[in-house]
Amino acid sequence: MIKVMRQLKIKTHKEEVKQCAYLFRKMGESGFANEAYLKLGDIKSQMTLHIELGKWEEAFVLAKKNPKLESLVRLPYAEFLCKQDRYEEAIDAYKFAKRPDLSMKILQSLSNNAATERRFNDAGHFFHLLAMENLKCVKNAMKPSEEDNEYLVNFEKFSELAELYVGFNLVADYIEQPFQKLSGNTLNNHIFNACKFLIGKLEKRPSPLGVYFIFTFLILPDIKGLYLFCTC
Repeated sequence: MIKVMRQLKIKTHKEEVKQCAYLFRKMGESGFANEAYLKLGDIKSQMTLHIELGKWEEAFVLAKKNPKLESLVRLPYAEFLCKQDRYEEAIDAYKFAKRPDLSMKILQSLSNNAATERRFNDAGHFFHLLAMENLKCVKNAMKPSEEDNEYLVNFEKFSELAELYVGFNLVADYIEQPFQKLSGNTLNNHIFNACKFLIGKLEKRPSPLGVYFIFTFLILPDIKGLYLFCTC
């Protein structure tokens, strides 16, 4: 069939060449299918073939030469990165594909997973990124639309969660780690201020994911204060 396809002339047998390309692709002969598409000048089909085979380098080479087709490769590539657990790269790819909703969905999942696994510092980082992504989606902060208001509410919510988890990380490290970077009054003041911040925030909101709160009085050298213990 490849010999027949190579002998066919596009001007008189375009449909036959298309049929050959279809059959090559169906039979898994991607090299011959690509050759048929080249003969047809069908760049879009070449692109979808590379995407189907996971040949991302070849797909992006075509996209660079044909910017109008770049959108075809961006979204499938981002989905591929997600399946490979390359989440930060996937987030950037979704942004290029102009799908901030999907990049925020990944960030939300990463944030929740980090909180559940008690990786509080990572949770704070991801919630901060999520907050900033929502803020970037606001089109008019002076006269916000209903959609803008939703993004602004999310920005405030995720910013607060980012601060809380950074605070939880300080207290959890103090309780669980055998060695501390700071010592004495410096450490005590540091933890005491983190606990005051957390308690002030927690008076008006439910417990965030991954943390249960036990309030207790703890007396340390030269400091008397209300400390918050984070346990899971």
